[in-house]
Amino acid sequence: MLALSAADHASDLQERVFALVYRQMNALWGRWRNDFDDLVQVASEQALRSLPSFRKESELSTWTYKICYRTVMRHRRWSARW
Repeated sequence: MLALSAADHASDLQERVFALVYRQMNALWGRWRNDFDDLVQVASEQALRSLPSFRKESELSTWTYKICYRTVMRHRRWSARW
């Protein structure tokens, strides 16, 4: 069995985070909306930027869901103003 290098492990974790964000954003916002891809990108960037602060006290999916939910709420508030 080959040991994963740190770069391989980081890459796998990033792919896992992106997959979770994509799936959760689809459930929260819906893939058919025009700004779906933009919201996925914003939430993914936020999650990847905050990944070093993830304390592993909860599941990764719970943590990414919170980021997705806040991204959707922020977008709704912004949209309601305009």
